Amino acid sequence: MAGGLLQLSDARCRFVQITDVHFIADGEPDLTAAQVAAQLCPHKQAPHLMNTMLRWALRQICEEVCPDFIIFTGDQVDFGTDEDGLANHVEFRRLVSDVVSAQMPVYYACGNRDRPRERFLELYGQSVYGFECNGCHFTVLDSGATAPKYGPDPPELFEAGLAQLETMLCVADGQPAAAMIHFSPFPPEAGCEDPQWGDRAIRMIQQSGRSVPVLSGHLHRGRVDVVGSNPYFNARALVQSPYAFYLHELTREGLTVYEYLFNSQQGRWGRWPTRWRFDLI
Repeated sequence: MAGGLLQLSDARCRFVQITDVHFIADGEPDLTAAQVAAQLCPHKQAPHLMNTMLRWALRQICEEVCPDFIIFTGDQVDFGTDEDGLANHVEFRRLVSDVVSAQMPVYYACGNRDRPRERFLELYGQSVYGFECNGCHFTVLDSGATAPKYGPDPPELFEAGLAQLETMLCVADGQPAAAMIHFSPFPPEAGCEDPQWGDRAIRMIQQSGRSVPVLSGHLHRGRVDVVGSNPYFNARALVQSPYAFYLHELTREGLTVYEYLFNSQQGRWGRWPTRWRFDLI
């Protein structure tokens, strides 16, 4: 540290990504590990257990992992429409605030199941925004819908996202940077309202002359792609076997990703030996 300014080599951030919780308000809270294990089915979704399992995951994250912040990358709830959807959102937010200290920042990306967007904006704030942590810069984007049944996305939504991405690239100025979004721009999601915006985002990153990891969800099974030198990390879902969450360690030199998988016998998550390491330019 020189002159009170954070040097590039000092910039480092540890944060947890959780995606696709598919929370429902009428799930089963306060189950025992044995009760959860008895209801889990391999390769099946378990939204009715998220009331218990998300609470366990957040408690373990806050007490043992101790990240700088937590990011939910979309589909926080199983469905957000009508009054049941409102209850899903309200109870999800209540659970997070009950477990996570107010001193721990929590951020949210908008998923297709979190719609309508007006409700998301009312309950969570912005769907396109940026923030800084420990000398690292982050942008959260709104990827829109996957099907017309979710309603049209205004063109201004994608233009705002591209402008936010461009702003982050300028402000970061060589410091570590990453983007979070629900649908990965690579490969493009079929059925998106504006499939061209993803190509434009990828080109913007490539033309910046530096790597900007893009962290996403939606696929549930997970996927990792590298375009040029840029990683696109699609996380596996919390709601579906193997019920995962991820610890990311970001520096100017690289991104290291650790996967935590649920042990149904213990009712807790263990850090899997496998990790991903992406060297960044």
